[in-house]
Amino acid sequence: MVDGEQVALEDLRGVGPVTAMRLRAAGIGAPADLRLWFPRAFREYAVRQALGAADLGRLVEVQVRCEKAWMRRGRVPCCEARFELVDAVATNAGDEAHAAPAAPVGSDGSDGADEAAASEAVGPRRIEARFFGNRHLATKLSSGGVWRLRGRVAALGKKSFRIEAAEVAVARDGDGAPLPELRIEPVYPRVPGIPAKTLRGAIHDALDREAGSALDDGFEDEALLARLGLPPLRVALREIHAPSFDVVRLEQARRRVALLEARKALDEVRQRRERWREKRAWPLVADERVRERVRARLPFRPSAEQERCIAEILADLGREQPMARLLQGDVGSGKTLIAMATALVAAAAKKQTVLLAPTTMLADQHVRRFSESLAGSRLPVLRFTQGMTRRERGEALARFKSGEPCIAIGTHALLSEDVDFTALALLIIDEQQRFGVRQRGQLFDDAHGRYPHVLVMSATPIPRSYANALFGDLDSSELRGHPTPRAPVRTTVHGSEVWPALRAAIASEVARGGRVYVVCPRIGRAPDDLGDDLGDDLADDEADGRSNELDDPKAAIATHADLSRVLPTVLVHGRQDRREQQRAYAAFRNGEVGCLVATTVVEVGIDVPEATWMVVRDAERLGLSQLHQLRGRVGRGGRHGRCLLLSDAASERLRLLESCNDGFEIAEADWRMRGSGELTGRLQHGHERFRCLDLGRDLDLLELALD
Repeated sequence: MVDGEQVALEDLRGVGPVTAMRLRAAGIGAPADLRLWFPRAFREYAVRQALGAADLGRLVEVQVRCEKAWMRRGRVPCCEARFELVDAVATNAGDEAHAAPAAPVGSDGSDGADEAAASEAVGPRRIEARFFGNRHLATKLSSGGVWRLRGRVAALGKKSFRIEAAEVAVARDGDGAPLPELRIEPVYPRVPGIPAKTLRGAIHDALDREAGSALDDGFEDEALLARLGLPPLRVALREIHAPSFDVVRLEQARRRVALLEARKALDEVRQRRERWREKRAWPLVADERVRERVRARLPFRPSAEQERCIAEILADLGREQPMARLLQGDVGSGKTLIAMATALVAAAAKKQTVLLAPTTMLADQHVRRFSESLAGSRLPVLRFTQGMTRRERGEALARFKSGEPCIAIGTHALLSEDVDFTALALLIIDEQQRFGVRQRGQLFDDAHGRYPHVLVMSATPIPRSYANALFGDLDSSELRGHPTPRAPVRTTVHGSEVWPALRAAIASEVARGGRVYVVCPRIGRAPDDLGDDLGDDLADDEADGRSNELDDPKAAIATHADLSRVLPTVLVHGRQDRREQQRAYAAFRNGEVGCLVATTVVEVGIDVPEATWMVVRDAERLGLSQLHQLRGRVGRGGRHGRCLLLSDAASERLRLLESCNDGFEIAEADWRMRGSGELTGRLQHGHERFRCLDLGRDLDLLELALD
């Protein structure tokens, strides 16, 4: 790029006026922004000149000659949705002498050497490929030539293979240079209306045109980068968008870009805090008379820890500058009591309070608890979630707009455009990590220019560096103890093979009067779900290697069916409607049914004091803090609780839960130990704002960015 030359999006390869308009709608206003449009994942392709039996199930790239291709249309039976497929038949274009994979295990139990020899003796392999949603591809492939074919290999027969959810491109590796053994390709977040190939081409063109322009985030010091083992940012961006086959270089590039993201995140936090300090709120002054009235309405007397946190919050509420405070507390530490006390102080000042919960079940539980404590009071507790009748919604909206004191408890429905509070003085957000900063801000303003005091609560303790990155605009209060002493939940780790015996033990525990949660990380699929994934989404899923859950015996649907054969069982998961979830949960809470099979929707806030056992299948799929949250659901009544973690990969990470019950200690260990799995997996490490920054592995980068 010539110095001083201004390059517009329309100047990039493959970008016309319509594509440029769509890029700008996605927040990409210039070629320089494309350099920071980071991948959401990487895929590894084993590069082959010819396929062999050892490639079954792998993502591969192979050069082929297409013999014929055709398109077919169809409909998905369950929803009548249309789809288009292109099927093609090809043969290896490479030198078959290079196809010498390891001998597979024979079908008869032998080492497979004879089968492999027979397989290789048949000559070039026939390859059948299937492509989704590209109606013009059949004509292109039928024109002949050598193509580079990518996808996951599935067995079809002795002389052929099938490649599912394939991608194809013109082969450009014909210069005689040896092919790499591994090719790594970035997978970008979709921009509506722009094909992935067009987006990749525009990004690479932007990299070439911006090669001479500097992008300095303050960490380009050579000595610093050498100490950290990181490349310059310009080099890192090139490696992220056009990876070599060196995974070490890619990891170094990821960490360099992660440092950029850490600096940007902390700068945003500082700017938010400065802007927040300029706002004005209604001061909610609570003298001793008000405090005593509040204590009289609480379900039990606050502990010393709770009194300390309440005092910190009331000191903030009394100021005209709006409060912004994070309340961290372990499972069962009594955060809800503090939220109730804070809401009552706002009501005493004739103002409105909103309590925002991440799930309908948790919102319903808060409504029940608040209503029980305020029985006989004139202060209304209003439930506001999806599924309300038109009349209920209209009455609630009118109450909000009137400015009359109330406590509104609901889910994301409270963020709707037609919700208008005229006297909102307090916003309480339960399980803050499940709401983005943008969502949190939707309730921050009102018609009178006054901003609510904000209290956000989290039962997942987090390291200080992480807290500063995500919640640095908030003051912090910690609840370390429990309001009433209770015995630790006994936790044990077992292999999945104990399930048949455990199923009988669950039935015995229910017969003794206990209640049992069985949590499965995956929902599973019912037979009528087949066909839902046709199209581009299926192509992505198959290429990423996600398994079909139809026959997964450890998923929630299959587990519920299995347990229902030995005892009455209900099922709760995220694909059910609200009424179905409520009926199942109510049956479990009231004791009509002693076993509840669920996904992690029961992780937060669900309180059934009679629950005694928590069984988690495939426990290795969940984080330590998440498992600690789940086991906090049991042992809340008079009986001791047990947590049984089933895993075929019992590790030091899970064993820690057997000996430790401190949520803060577990959270720290979780961040130290968990990492982020495969480098070529999904890059969004638990937070929508970060593509490359891994808050588990990159705490050192956050600490550096804080300085």
